[in-house]
Amino acid sequence: MTKLEKKLISYANHKIDNECEWGEIKEVIKELLEFGFTKEELIEMQFDEIDILDVLYEMDESEEGGDK
Repeated sequence: MTKLEKKLISYANHKIDNECEWGEIKEVIKELLEFGFTKEELIEMQFDEIDILDVLYEMDESEEGGDK
């Protein structure tokens, strides 16, 4: 893992720990995906305060236009 990737993960963990709203957490995850991380890599990272699978599932649902 590169230094930049480690900094991004640290940034994401900080944002996630300090933001409790799903919308903001999804934005952080979206930023990491846009940077080039794969969903599998994000799942392996195991962020401190959230279940990344829940966030990715919810993001996929909203992209497909499905309502829960």
